[in-house]
Amino acid sequence: MRFVSPLLKRAVYSALHGTGYFGRTTPAAGYAVVSYHGVLPADHSVSDKFLDGNLVQPEIFRRNFNS
Repeated sequence: MRFVSPLLKRAVYSALHGTGYFGRTTPAAGYAVVSYHGVLPADHSVSDKFLDGNLVQPEIFRRNFNS
Protein backbone atom coordinates (compact mmCIF):
# COMPACT_ATOMS: atom_id res chain seq x y z
CA MET A 1 0.00 0.00 0.00
CA ARG A 2 2.88 2.37 0.70
CA PHE A 3 3.93 2.05 -2.94
CA VAL A 4 0.52 2.01 -4.61
CA SER A 5 -0.98 5.17 -3.05
CA PRO A 6 1.89 7.51 -4.05
CA LEU A 7 1.98 5.91 -7.50
CA LEU A 8 -1.72 6.56 -8.01
CA LYS A 9 -1.50 10.11 -6.67
CA ARG A 10 1.62 11.23 -8.50
CA ALA A 11 1.46 9.25 -11.72
CA VAL A 12 -1.93 7.82 -12.61
CA TYR A 13 -4.21 10.61 -11.36
CA SER A 14 -1.84 13.29 -12.61
CA ALA A 15 -1.77 11.72 -16.06
CA LEU A 16 -5.56 11.43 -16.19
CA HIS A 17 -5.93 15.04 -15.06
CA GLY A 18 -3.43 16.20 -17.69
CA THR A 19 -5.41 14.56 -20.48
CA GLY A 20 -8.61 16.28 -19.36
CA TYR A 21 -10.26 12.94 -18.51
CA PHE A 22 -11.65 14.12 -15.17
CA GLY A 23 -13.19 17.22 -16.73
CA ARG A 24 -15.12 15.08 -19.22
CA THR A 25 -16.35 12.48 -16.74
CA THR A 26 -17.14 14.56 -13.65
CA PRO A 27 -20.81 15.47 -13.22
CA ALA A 28 -21.65 19.13 -12.66
CA ALA A 29 -22.35 18.54 -8.96
CA GLY A 30 -19.01 16.73 -8.54
CA TYR A 31 -18.21 13.59 -6.60
CA ALA A 32 -18.03 12.92 -2.90
CA VAL A 33 -15.60 10.20 -1.91
CA VAL A 34 -15.57 8.75 1.59
CA SER A 35 -12.86 6.29 2.52
CA TYR A 36 -12.69 4.35 5.77
CA HIS A 37 -9.66 2.51 7.09
CA GLY A 38 -11.91 0.43 9.29
CA VAL A 39 -14.67 0.41 11.87
CA LEU A 40 -13.92 -0.20 15.53
CA PRO A 41 -15.75 -3.14 17.11
CA ALA A 42 -18.49 -2.01 19.54
CA ASP A 43 -16.68 -3.53 22.55
CA HIS A 44 -13.25 -2.09 21.62
CA SER A 45 -11.13 -0.35 24.24
CA VAL A 46 -8.44 2.05 23.04
CA SER A 47 -5.03 0.43 23.14
CA ASP A 48 -3.03 2.60 20.73
CA LYS A 49 -4.35 6.10 19.96
CA PHE A 50 -2.16 6.35 16.84
CA LEU A 51 -3.63 3.21 15.27
CA ASP A 52 -7.16 3.68 16.60
CA GLY A 53 -7.21 7.23 15.19
CA ASN A 54 -7.55 5.79 11.68
CA LEU A 55 -10.70 3.88 12.60
CA VAL A 56 -14.25 5.19 12.97
CA GLN A 57 -16.82 4.41 15.66
CA PRO A 58 -19.75 2.24 14.44
CA GLU A 59 -22.36 4.93 15.20
CA ILE A 60 -20.47 7.51 13.13
CA PHE A 61 -20.15 5.02 10.27
CA ARG A 62 -23.92 4.36 10.35
CA ARG A 63 -24.73 8.07 10.56
CA ASN A 64 -22.78 8.76 7.35
CA PHE A 65 -25.03 6.42 5.39
CA ASN A 66 -28.32 7.47 6.98
CA SER A 67 -28.05 11.19 6.26
